[in-house]
This record gives sequence, structure tokens and C-alpha cells, in this order.
Amino acid sequence: MYNEKEFSVKDFILKAILVVLFVLLIMWLIPMPNLKPVYDRLFVENIETMKEAAKNYYTVERLPENVGDKVKLTLQEMLDMKLLLPIIDSENKACDTKASYVEIIKTETEYVVKTNLSCSNKTDYIIEHMGCYDLCSDNCKVEKVVEKPKQQNTKPTPKPTPKPIPTPKPEVKYLYTYEKKTTTTTKDVWSEWSTDIKYVDSDNIAFGCTATKCTEVSPNSPRREVVGTKTTTKKDASGNPIPILKESYTNLIGTYEVQACSSYDYVIYENVGTYTYPSNSSWTYVGTFKYEDAPSDTATTKYEYVGAGFADDCTGSCSSDYLLFKKYTRTASSSTTSTSHLSIKVTCSDITTKKVPFYGMKLELVGFETIRTTVYGDVKYYRYKTLLSKGSTNTTTDYQTRTYYDQLLINKGYTIIKKEVIK
Repeated sequence: MYNEKEFSVKDFILKAILVVLFVLLIMWLIPMPNLKPVYDRLFVENIETMKEAAKNYYTVERLPENVGDKVKLTLQEMLDMKLLLPIIDSENKACDTKASYVEIIKTETEYVVKTNLSCSNKTDYIIEHMGCYDLCSDNCKVEKVVEKPKQQNTKPTPKPTPKPIPTPKPEVKYLYTYEKKTTTTTKDVWSEWSTDIKYVDSDNIAFGCTATKCTEVSPNSPRREVVGTKTTTKKDASGNPIPILKESYTNLIGTYEVQACSSYDYVIYENVGTYTYPSNSSWTYVGTFKYEDAPSDTATTKYEYVGAGFADDCTGSCSSDYLLFKKYTRTASSSTTSTSHLSIKVTCSDITTKKVPFYGMKLELVGFETIRTTVYGDVKYYRYKTLLSKGSTNTTTDYQTRTYYDQLLINKGYTIIKKEVIK
């Protein structure tokens, strides 16, 4: 069956191939035109344009005066002085404004003008000799040579009256004085920034600069730092403070009464006789001591009950309640020197009733458990610097003289302050 779509695609491809072949055949039969002569002519026109612009600028006053002297004008300087427009080569690129130049050299009889043009596709130069007739200046003197008539034997022919040679007008030369002022300024010398100093708003630091000091907020200020610690009360799961309890045995529970002997009589039995020590004889107080059991009196020692209590240290082995006794001593004397078979009989001469306190354990609240945490804060810093030396301004003036108008000095910032006639 006939496929119209397939036939249309094949037909299009075939036509496209025929068109390409036809174009290639035309290009082979008809070569591209040679544009090199056109490009060369454009280069020559550009170099002539540049040369003429330089010759128009270099008037007599601007030409070198002494043999061997030379002046040079780059393409960039010509563009800066608006002597011509930018020069474009055949590739539509601007020619090199630094490497392209016109140079004029003074010889003994003429000037040699060299014009160099450097572009992207070609670099070349031309030389032209420029004489007095090219300058058209009054200082070019042309001397006429008048030949003397030959001597003849005949009557001399009267000499024609020579026409006076016009005296050329003297060239007026000028001396230009150029001036350029240069101002040099030294900056103020400041110290380095100080180390950072802490401050608070109430310090009222004056930020800013005065004539001799600058103060500013330090970089990265304020800074997050540790400023102290905070103590809080530790609480239980119900939110109540957790107490700290101390056990104490100083809690007085009550008292009880006891019968105690307040005075004793002592009888000493010896093998040679018996001696009695009255109860009111001289006793010396030694101190108060703790005992687990009541001590016994002797002829030279007696004890007086003080009270009862509980402690870890006592005289003897104490593990429960202890008794406090005041201890007294005295010196026993006898009328005989024999001390063998000595025996002492102690009798209570006076009984008294005393109240003895007894104590129990007591829990005392001495505080609550606490938690110590680190406290952070924003700490502010500032810094300052001081003026070490004040800057200064110094102006210097440079003078240059030329016998011509020097556009290069003008481009460098010089100005003409005087124009004098050279006599």
C-alpha cells in the first residue's frame, strides 16, 4: 500500500543533499575574492593619518632644536589630545596605542619622521624626510646666489639694478615656564588597639573619636561567658525541699532523783593505832571526770557526783550512760611512821537528794540539699587607641622651562605660569 508520509521524508532528504552539493560546486568554481589589497590599503591610510596628525602637532616651536635631538608622540597621546580618532584595523580591532608612535629626529639639514603602526594583523613603519620647505616657517632662509657677469672686451653693459632681497622677519621665540605643585600628606600615627576591657552600661563609656583618642566596642562584643554560680534547693518528686537532718543526743527527756552522799568520814586503822580524818578537812579540787560506774572514795581521794550523760570518750569503758564526778584529793598524815596493815573505813556523814537528767536522741534540721549550677551572661567589652603623632601636609613646587609649548608637560599636570620672548 502506498505510504505518503514515508515518501515525503525521503523526498525532503534527497532535496537537501542536492542543495548542499550545489553550494559546494559553486564555491569550487567561484573562488573567494582576494581582500589582501583592501586590507593593505586600509593599513596605509591609517599610518598616513597618524603621520599627518603628528606633523600638524609638531610646529616649529615643538620640533627638536639640536642635531641628534628627537621627540616622540605615541598614538595614545594623540588620542588624549584629540588629534585623531581611534585607529581600527581590518579585523575591526583597535591598534596598539603604546607601540604605535611618530618620532622626529633632527639632523644637520632636515628632520627624519618615523611613523610606526602596530595592529593585530600587521606592524610596519614608514620614513619621511622633512626639510625647510615642509615647515613653511620664517626661519628658513634661502640665500640667492647672484652670478657676476663675464668680462668682455666690448663696452660693458650697464648692470641692472638688483632688486632688494626682502629681509625675513625675525622669528619670535618664546621661553615657557611650567609649574607643578605636589602636595605630600603624612597620615596620623595611632597606637595599636588596647586589650579588651569589660564594662557595663552604668560605666557610661564615651564611644567615638576625639583628637587624641578613639574608643569603640570590641569585636564580637558582647560575648557569652561564665559570670558565676547559682545555688538552688534540691527538691523531691513532690516538689518539696529535701532536708538535711543531724542526730543529736542533747535532747533532755526528763530527770530522776537519786540519794547521794555529800560528806564522808574516814577512819584509818593501823597496827599501831587508829586515826580519824574529819569530813571538813582540807580537800583540793582536781577536776571533773566521766565514769561508767561510781568510783570509791579513799583516805586521800573523794568524789562528788555531778550528773549523767552519754559520750564516746570517758574514763574506763563507756558504751552507754556515764556518770560525772568531781574529784578531790588531800594529804593524809599520821603520828607514827608505821604504815603496815593499813585499813580505811569510810562512812557517810551527810546524805542529799539530787536530780539526775537523762537525755535521748534528737533529729535537728540543719539545712536542705542544694544544687550548684554555672551561670552564663553576656559580657560587654570595649577597646581604645591613642594618637602617637599628628600627620602633616607639605607642598613642593617643580618648575620646568621649554622653548616651545610642551603638551606632554600639560598632560602631566604642569601649568604655564610665564611666557617670555627670547631676545
